[in-house]
Amino acid sequence: MTGTNGGAALRADLGHPVADADGHWPECGLSPRPEARDSSGDAAGVDAAVTALAPVVCLDGLDAVHWPSVAPTDLIAVFAKVRSRPEALLPAESRLVAGAGSARLAAFSSGRHAARVALRALGVPDQPVTRRARAPVWPEGVVGAISHSRSLAVALVARRCRYQGVGVDLETRGRVTPRIAQRVLTASERANLPDVAWRTALFSAKESVYKAVNPIAGEHLAFADVEIALADAAGRAFAARAVRPCRSAERVAAGRGYWLRYRGHWVTWFLVP
Repeated sequence: MTGTNGGAALRADLGHPVADADGHWPECGLSPRPEARDSSGDAAGVDAAVTALAPVVCLDGLDAVHWPSVAPTDLIAVFAKVRSRPEALLPAESRLVAGAGSARLAAFSSGRHAARVALRALGVPDQPVTRRARAPVWPEGVVGAISHSRSLAVALVARRCRYQGVGVDLETRGRVTPRIAQRVLTASERANLPDVAWRTALFSAKESVYKAVNPIAGEHLAFADVEIALADAAGRAFAARAVRPCRSAERVAAGRGYWLRYRGHWVTWFLVP
């Protein structure tokens, strides 16, 4: 995990929110975040420390995530290994996967476990994260998103007073083949790829945009409706735009996205202020 005073100054210059010296977010009236704890109530360890400049919690012995220096820190991201943990689910969550197969139960329970730790780090008491129209339903005053692969899960949460919507997605590197890219990337995106590995990154970025914007606008966006531009590949940021007039266009344009590589995955997230 990275973060310096210089990084905080750069985030302020970019218009991103920065906590004060005591870890408060003045506009929200938020207190410093409590220490992150795992489902047993024990401290989650050194890698799980949540500070004003390191908003990442790594569970299950995962190695540290290096947060992009230009990315905002007024949110919490939690990474966990995918494994079956039904004991981590609250009753209302368990009912959502009653009768599910082992793979589905492992992915769902790991995602909800990550979400629970993220909410605790944000200062939100334990309560179920249910589902509506295949999307998580978050506690009042919170926005968030969950994503998982076969081996890794991530949850991203923030205060609604900071963002209208947030989206996160992780994809196994190399998942998007040339054939898939023809369907999910625009001609312009395919022509401007830094290299073929970025096919999966742009696909993931579109998923993050959809997750952030759909709960706000209530509009279905196809892959061809959104175009991703790498605003700063070195700084790990991207922008998005709607390629046709739609209800979501203004929010898509207002958002900002970020990416990182972690344990064989592309991880992207998109924030709508």
